Amino acid sequence: MQDKITALAEKYTLNWIIGNHDEALSRSFGGNIYEEMNVDGIILRHMAQRHETRPEISGHFHPKYRAKIRGRQINRVCALAAGNHLILPAFGALTGGMGANDAAIASACGMKSGDMAAAYMDANPRLITMQLYFT
Repeated sequence: MQDKITALAEKYTLNWIIGNHDEALSRSFGGNIYEEMNVDGIILRHMAQRHETRPEISGHFHPKYRAKIRGRQINRVCALAAGNHLILPAFGALTGGMGANDAAIASACGMKSGDMAAAYMDANPRLITMQLYFT
């Protein structure tokens, strides 16, 4: 895998946004390593920052939409839009996940109980959007 990433780095400029699992990220992959990055006014960082007023894209929380629908428990990875924050999902089998309306996510996004957010889930070939409220 490292050879493939190194080959990409030789052809393209790779920018890595590092997080809490990336302390050992090897510089031998090539590219640039940042804690955060501003791309056309959008802040890219590992973990949402409560007081960020600019548009922000982050990860860290691995949000999952959880609900009981028609008697069935639904538990799907999702992207979460809350205020000016977009939190991306994790798709790995071992990544776990946190309920999209969890208090820790609400706090990181500067949201409070009763505030609304949107969960976006892949339902190939469609995108499903579900509204949710922080508790």
